[in-house]
Parts: sequence; structure tokens; C-alpha cells
Amino acid sequence: MKQLFVIIKDGAYWRPNSRGYTYNRHEAGLYTEEEAKETCDHPCSSCRYKPVSELFESEDEINEIIAHLERIKEQMRLAEVVQ
Repeated sequence: MKQLFVIIKDGAYWRPNSRGYTYNRHEAGLYTEEEAKETCDHPCSSCRYKPVSELFESEDEINEIIAHLERIKEQMRLAEVVQ
């Protein structure tokens, strides 16, 4: 698997598909190295990029995020059943 990157501008992460910004690293878009370089590596850019692997401190942190998303998904399923 190729390494993925996030793009950061003024402390905010680019969202997926370059659709706005977020300060929440969990909502950051994932970009290939080529996409990140194309966006950030020119004189007029104030962006920088870094590997996704540097966003999280440990695998345990990622597992907590996954568990949280699973709870959200279950709540969405329950809401569909009620409607």
C-alpha cells in the first residue's frame, strides 16, 4: 500500500477531495504523495504535507477511533429501524 498524506494550511487540514478545511485531523482528506507535492511544492503555496502515520500517537488511539465510529454506525442503523 502506498503511503498517504494530509495537506495542512494555516493549521487546518484539507478535507477529502479538496473540499474545504477542518481542524479535526480525523476529518482530513487523504492524498497520495504526488497529489500532496503538486499542491504544496511551488513558490506560491502556504501548504505543507505530512504522512498520515504522523497524525496518531499509537495503534491504540486508532483503535479507539474505530470503536467510536462503529458506535456511531450502530446508532445510525438503530435510527433507520425506528423511522
